[in-house]
Amino acid sequence: TNGLLMGTDGKKMSKSAGNGFQVDEKLAEVGADTARGASVGAIGKNAVVGTYAFASSKVTKVTFNSEIEIKAGMFAQCTSLAEINFENVAGAIGDYAFYGCEKLKNINISKVTSIGDYSFCNCYLIETFVAPKLVSIGKYAFASTKESSTIATKLQTLELPSLEHIGEYALRGSGSLKSVNFPALKSMEEGALASCIGLTNVTFSNELKEIPAYAFLNCTNLVFD
Repeated sequence: TNGLLMGTDGKKMSKSAGNGFQVDEKLAEVGADTARGASVGAIGKNAVVGTYAFASSKVTKVTFNSEIEIKAGMFAQCTSLAEINFENVAGAIGDYAFYGCEKLKNINISKVTSIGDYSFCNCYLIETFVAPKLVSIGKYAFASTKESSTIATKLQTLELPSLEHIGEYALRGSGSLKSVNFPALKSMEEGALASCIGLTNVTFSNELKEIPAYAFLNCTNLVFD
């Protein structure tokens, strides 16, 4: 489905109108930008969802009823989105997928292997992120891009035992992060952990051969022996 979504009253579904719909097995495909601004709930069996399909919507909770891959910008700027069941999310999470979802708090993704650029950027309230199969994190994936020094993410716990690559400035501004342990890490890019002002302890894999420029820029509490 591409184009505008209309309610039963003939009015366009929109954020201001507060109307919405449920995507289930009866709707085979939701095209790019189709539901931008609408209010949504469950995404059901066999639904194919396009890029930015629900961007800027009023959705507060999302459940995926069958296995799905999150495409680019699918829920970008959904500022009311507070809860997602990631049980059936697999493969990759696309660029900007949850960009600016300011109410997300705890994320547990058991089947995802890669996270794209800016995917959880400016999601300030995320406290815990657990992803046992995650191999790669794109640039600015969990970063705060606000210039003010008072703006930092609440990220406190990272459990990423399979992580091999961290993109540039991926964790920039994770001010509540005190300790990181990446036992499988092989590479990281510029500024990966910049401005993590609460960071006091880091543990990396022996396979990490190079610490890039600005990797720990402004990590003022981190002391190297």
